[in-house]
Amino acid sequence: MRRSVRLLSTASHDVKLKNFNSNSRNISLSVLSTSSPAISTFECQVKVEKLHQNDWTPLCSTRELSCALTLESGQVFTWRKHPKQLATWLGVIGRRVFALHEREDIVHFQCLHPLDLSTIEGAKVLSHYFRLEVNADPLYECWTMTSDRMTESILKLRGLRIVRQDPVECLFSFICSSNNNIARIQGMVDRLKATYGDLIYKEEDEQGCDFYAFPSVDTLATKCEEATLRTLGFGYRAAFIVKTAKQLQALGGAAYLNNIRDGKTIVSSKMMKKLKSSKVPSDEQEEKMTSYHAYQDDLMVFAGVGRKVADCVALFSLEKMEAIPVDTHVWQIACRELDATLSKRKSITPTVYRMVGDLFRTRFIRQAGWAHSILFAADLTTFKSEVVSIENKSELKCMAVKTLQNSCTKRKTVFSLLVTSTFGSQRRLQTYTQTSDYEAIMLERVNLERGAQGLAPLCTNSKLRLAAQLHSDDQAANDFMDHTGSDGRTVVDRVSAAGYDWRGVAENVAAGQIDVTEVMDAWMNSEGHRENILGDYTMLGSAYAYTPDGNYNHFWTQNFGWSDTDVCDGMTPTSNGPNTTSLISDPVANSSNPRDNRMSAPSGRDSRGNVSKLLVTLNRYVYMDSPLSLFAFKSMEFLTLEDLQGHALYNLYADFERMGVALKDGTSAYRVTELNATFVMCPTYPRQLVVPAAASDVEVGAVASFRSKGRLPICSYVHAHNGAALWRCAQPKRGILHAQNDADENYLLHIARASSSSTSSYSGTRTRKIWIADCRPELNARVNNLTGGGTESGNLAHARVSFLNIGNIHAMRESIEAVRGLGGFMASTNNTESTDLLWGARVEDTKWLLHVRRILSGALQVAHALEAQATTVVVHCSDGWDRTAQLCGLAQLLVDGHYRSRRGFLEVIEKEWVRAGHKFQDRVAPGKTEDDDQQAPIFLQFLDCVWQLIRIFPTHFEFNERMLETMADAVFSGRYGTFLGNCECERGTWSVRERTPSLYASILRDDRYVNPFYRGSSTAALLPEPSSVLRQVTLWSSYYFRGAPFLASSAGNPAPPMYAVTVEGEGNAVSSGAQEDMEIAMMAALRRIRVLEDKLSTAAAMSAPPPGPSPVSYPPLYSAASELGMCARVHQNSQPEMPIHQNSQPEMPIHQNSQPEMPIHQQSFKDDFHHSSSNCSSTSSDRGVYAAPALPVLPQVSTLSFSTPAPVSVQPSVPTATWTCRLCTKSNAAGVLQCVVCGRTPR
Repeated sequence: MRRSVRLLSTASHDVKLKNFNSNSRNISLSVLSTSSPAISTFECQVKVEKLHQNDWTPLCSTRELSCALTLESGQVFTWRKHPKQLATWLGVIGRRVFALHEREDIVHFQCLHPLDLSTIEGAKVLSHYFRLEVNADPLYECWTMTSDRMTESILKLRGLRIVRQDPVECLFSFICSSNNNIARIQGMVDRLKATYGDLIYKEEDEQGCDFYAFPSVDTLATKCEEATLRTLGFGYRAAFIVKTAKQLQALGGAAYLNNIRDGKTIVSSKMMKKLKSSKVPSDEQEEKMTSYHAYQDDLMVFAGVGRKVADCVALFSLEKMEAIPVDTHVWQIACRELDATLSKRKSITPTVYRMVGDLFRTRFIRQAGWAHSILFAADLTTFKSEVVSIENKSELKCMAVKTLQNSCTKRKTVFSLLVTSTFGSQRRLQTYTQTSDYEAIMLERVNLERGAQGLAPLCTNSKLRLAAQLHSDDQAANDFMDHTGSDGRTVVDRVSAAGYDWRGVAENVAAGQIDVTEVMDAWMNSEGHRENILGDYTMLGSAYAYTPDGNYNHFWTQNFGWSDTDVCDGMTPTSNGPNTTSLISDPVANSSNPRDNRMSAPSGRDSRGNVSKLLVTLNRYVYMDSPLSLFAFKSMEFLTLEDLQGHALYNLYADFERMGVALKDGTSAYRVTELNATFVMCPTYPRQLVVPAAASDVEVGAVASFRSKGRLPICSYVHAHNGAALWRCAQPKRGILHAQNDADENYLLHIARASSSSTSSYSGTRTRKIWIADCRPELNARVNNLTGGGTESGNLAHARVSFLNIGNIHAMRESIEAVRGLGGFMASTNNTESTDLLWGARVEDTKWLLHVRRILSGALQVAHALEAQATTVVVHCSDGWDRTAQLCGLAQLLVDGHYRSRRGFLEVIEKEWVRAGHKFQDRVAPGKTEDDDQQAPIFLQFLDCVWQLIRIFPTHFEFNERMLETMADAVFSGRYGTFLGNCECERGTWSVRERTPSLYASILRDDRYVNPFYRGSSTAALLPEPSSVLRQVTLWSSYYFRGAPFLASSAGNPAPPMYAVTVEGEGNAVSSGAQEDMEIAMMAALRRIRVLEDKLSTAAAMSAPPPGPSPVSYPPLYSAASELGMCARVHQNSQPEMPIHQNSQPEMPIHQNSQPEMPIHQQSFKDDFHHSSSNCSSTSSDRGVYAAPALPVLPQVSTLSFSTPAPVSVQPSVPTATWTCRLCTKSNAAGVLQCVVCGRTPR
């Protein structure tokens, strides 16, 4: 648990939102003061004389309705406690303003607006709102039949009722509740009403409150803007509110929610299909169709609405009393009171969520949601004083309950079975015994977080430390957690009493976290606490207290402040960076490789033998809540300039210039826009975007607003010869009304015209039709219309649309989990023969290869359209950062040989994945929990597809499989900053380029990633027949099953390759497989060739003939007659002006009875040197005519007779025509039939 409070002090501070903030229980409180006392920004005062005793009308007894329990328990956020008059609350119901007052066990009310509302009508409105028509006595009797702790809590909190709110107001209020507290939710709802709602009541007093009605759906859908909401403090929830308003308007507004309440809504297609396939009788089917779970699906179509929010809306406004909102507190209650086995669950998965809800529904039967709300309120610190602690329980049983509760709240760990038995006892142990044990660590972590945001570091102050320590000790002694101490003093009182002359002060408190890392992670995950840590303060005082008794054991306090007079008293940091010496061990001591920087455990007390602490520490480094804790950020001390420069590998202008597109001179059909320089238009796109030159920035902005997440079409690639271009984007926001957008259609027309005019060969021709390749299945794309998405219209004159049927992230995640199961990682038995025999079927059952084939098929279609059809392609899926990146990257590999080089492939990764906003942090971030539904192996699947192409076309790629495996490992390891964050904006916030090494630099300097079979001349487009690729797709076993208990691939050949032993330093180590065998053999052969070339070069520089290689024999390539004929033609062609001797006789035909042919290609060797010649004379009398080496003598055949021609006098000359050996790349004379180095023939 954690809370935050912030106070400011200034001589002249204008309060602009005085009616928007809340001072409820000093939670997330913002207080200003002029010179002396602090004045709450929400001290709205209704005239006391207005609320006169004679004007009150009795409503019901406090036994039936407790205003405090009902209005302050988190089910409604529009009521406020009167700041001056005791036991009085003010609130708005619809367009009516009421005041409630408790006196003498009776709840009274007044109607402040409208004044002409009769007391009878006012009582009806309040009775309906608080559901007073429901008699609570039978329910409490039913709920308290069992004697347990829950029964005592229910009895002590009697009077809490479930309100019947307006569904629209309830929906948007609970969208604001995501990762929030009650006070901040109330402030957001107030600001939303004040900005877009109607003012219905205003007090004449200067300090009076303004009361607003909640805005209508149409008002929110038409006037609500995300930027405005963000300035009002809604954060990421602003996008949810805007999108939900438009969705709800499209579905019919408030009538849609009313239909859900009345049971008239259409059951979701998913539930309908499930019911139709079941064998349940028709009457039971009808009952199930009207059940709560069907309504939950109907509510979860809205943005920002998950299971918990849907349950809250259903319970507090739609009269679904069986709805059970489940969060961490409710889960703990279920673990502690209903089913102890739930503690073995590691997180609230959908299955656990349903199990918890079923437990409450089974225990309480009638109105289970009502009973659940009472127990939830009993677990809140605000109402704990109302609940009497359990008596007459043995100490052992109390300890068991406490241990079980702690087990429910432990973090997810791969060692969960071990931690379950040790974690509870660990939380009961004191972590730190002295201030010095934790203060430096706390300061270091705070400054690390501030440094990531470019903020100045803090220093410690003894007065702030004293105030913090007093409060931590107070909380530990009295077993509570709040900003207000047991003596009623606030943070201002404590800091002032300590003698700190403050201009601004803030406080964070927490309870239950066992060490600095855990409490800081919790604070940084809370917006209010994070705001304090990153606030405009200069000093910090932190404190920790421990008690072996109570619910929390560990209590933390942080006091932040700035002052004109007080100064730092020590531990002043020298930089914002972390103290890496405490987190990084000496690389020399860890590895002989100076670049192998490994992380060691933090320095501190000797923990040897403490298994519990070891598991907790190891778990914390496995599952990191903050990316700034990863090793990539901890290795700053060992970074080189080359490591940092790797982040700048890709240059947009240079890449397009290589394609023939000059982006700088303004003559191209494309241009670079800086409209996203501040990431306002699209937070997930890079700063520089390539767009059509004909589209203005105004048009670009309009298109971005019509595309999901602002991801408008941007150009990725332009074909250098035919002008076809490759574009990527997200789906259009057409919605269920299939909205059209003129700016978007004109933009697509600009794309079509740009590709038609981008090359001179196509200039003047009519606009070519573009192809919009939607990666999704068509049904999925159509369903997205219901959530505001969709696909382009099929009626566009300049475009055609087709679907590629590639699954979404959830299908890919399930498939890779099935592949993981094949590896035996989760199996309890060893591999069996039956598994081997059915291996192919089991692999296909995972559907992983099916997904890979579909992606490759789509990429081949896109590449064929670009290369063979000169068609511009626009690729998109839903948001354009998963399947779109896969297809665009693979298509460029197939079309452009540059991207099949090592550097070119890294450019594709940077361009299509890193800069274009693939969500690496959400999909595959190091330390992500397994049940995160945003995880998906999308990038790994892309590398798998590339591996398939490398395996099928081994000579077309400069890089090898080893490089793909290194990149896949780097995604999960957290060693490099290349794949951290979801987008360029997020990486800039974390200073990734300045603080982390780049994977690209490591790959480019390592020759192990070079494919020795690569042919550098193979730069043409790679457009194979789809069947030749798809039918060869196989499982990447060497990567997926590296740690499997069985051998994933065949072992390498233990025998060394030929010539390998002659190379210095070459060993006889066995390779990992057949592919590495071939690579090693090829490298050995290439080294042998280089050695021979060096010998030839040395010999050429010497006067004596150089020593040659050993003779090599080859089988006959031609018959004797054909050899002689070829030699004669070569001789004739090489010397066209040389007359033939008059006495020379023509060739004699071969005698029919000739003996078998003898190999005529055996060379003669003299002085161990191989001589070859282009002269084909059968005598050796012309040997001195040429400057070339001596000619070989052709072997004699007994059945052949030749006349000896007279020698021909010619001038010595060197043949000019040459041919290059394909094996060793040696240049040879045209007449030489075999390479002088390796002996290979021209064929």
